[in-house]
Amino acid sequence: LFKRHPILMILNKYFLSRIWGAIVLSKSLTENFLGIMSSRKIHIIPNYVDQELFIDEEIINYKFNNLKKINILYLSNLLPGKGYQELADAYKMLDDQLKNRIVINFAGRFEDSIQKASFLTKVNKYNSIKYHGIVAGQKKQQLLKKAHILCLPSYYYVPEGQPISILEAY
Repeated sequence: LFKRHPILMILNKYFLSRIWGAIVLSKSLTENFLGIMSSRKIHIIPNYVDQELFIDEEIINYKFNNLKKINILYLSNLLPGKGYQELADAYKMLDDQLKNRIVINFAGRFEDSIQKASFLTKVNKYNSIKYHGIVAGQKKQQLLKKAHILCLPSYYYVPEGQPISILEAY
């Protein structure tokens, strides 16, 4: 970002060097601020999972012992490089017998309305692919409770920490 926008780099360095501190979610993300602010101003506060998302072991066992369809969950921002398009394309390539055994739930925020409309046009013809929008609380818990697999095939190029959706799926 800074290489493409040198004026933005100058402004960011100016303001970031003057703030009290920065909070990051993991040690690996401290590198984003090195050379811009003092390392003693960088504070690590690890990700956590809301207690309400925890599911009883009995529910997990029941879900896997009474498997009718494999329920795949994509839970993240729907950005290029996060793999959501590839997951939908992979489903489209399956033969009909496999398609009938799989449900894919997508949840998250699109970068813009054009990408959202394009994706929905691509997947709306499939009854087994559903987009739920941005989810939280009970809706997120229900999606995680039904899921057999969390699929996050990200090759996103921006430095980021541990995706919270992976911690929630654990």
